[in-house]
Amino acid sequence: MNKIKKTTKITSNFRLPQEADVILLAQNYNPSIVSKEWLYTKNILTESPLNFIHTPVFSAVETSNFNLIIDQARLQLSAKNIQYSTIEELRDIIVKFIVSLPETPYKAIGLNYRYLVPTHTYQIAQLLSPNDANLKKLLSPVYYVGAVVSFTFNKFIVNLSIGPPTESEAEIKMNFNFHSDIQSVKDIKNRVNLQPQLLKKATQIVKGVSSG
Repeated sequence: MNKIKKTTKITSNFRLPQEADVILLAQNYNPSIVSKEWLYTKNILTESPLNFIHTPVFSAVETSNFNLIIDQARLQLSAKNIQYSTIEELRDIIVKFIVSLPETPYKAIGLNYRYLVPTHTYQIAQLLSPNDANLKKLLSPVYYVGAVVSFTFNKFIVNLSIGPPTESEAEIKMNFNFHSDIQSVKDIKNRVNLQPQLLKKATQIVKGVSSG
C-alpha cells in the first residue's frame, strides 16, 4: 500500500469551490494499463466503481465521489461531491497513481477550482476602477465587467478568469487554473501538497471581489 505524506490539512478556514479537478499531462500515458483490477490492486481508488470504460487508448472510471479519465496525453481527476475530505483525497489519489507509474514522462500539472459568486455581491468593477464614462462611450450605456488575469504564486502560474455578470445570471463564475511544469514524481508530490495554500489564495481572491 502506498503511504501518503500528509501536509497542511484542508480545513473550514478555506472556502470550498463548487468544482475541483486535477489535470496531469504526460508525454505518453498507456491507458491500457489502467484496468479496474490495476486501480484497485494498487489502492488508487477505494470506492466501488459505478461505471468503467477500458480501451487501449482511453480509460474512465466513475465512483460516488470521483471521475477519473485518462487518455494517451492527459489524466483528469474530478471531485463530484465537494467536501473538505474529497478535496484532500484528490491529492492522495494523484500521489498513489504517480507512485504506481513512476516511469511515465510527466510534463505538467494543473489544479483547477471553480467558484460561484452571487451576482449582487460582485464588485470587480469597483476593484479595477474602469473609466465608466469612457467605456459607455466606447461600448454601450449598458456593459458588464469581467477579468482574465495571470499571475505567479509559489511554483505556479495562475490563470484566473471571471465571467462578466449579466442581468439574467444569479451567479458569477470564477475559474482558477494553477499550472506548473514538472519533470518528476517528486515535483508532482510537491505541487499537490501545496493544495491547501492554493485554496487559501483562491479564497482570499474570491472574498476580495465579493462583498458577501
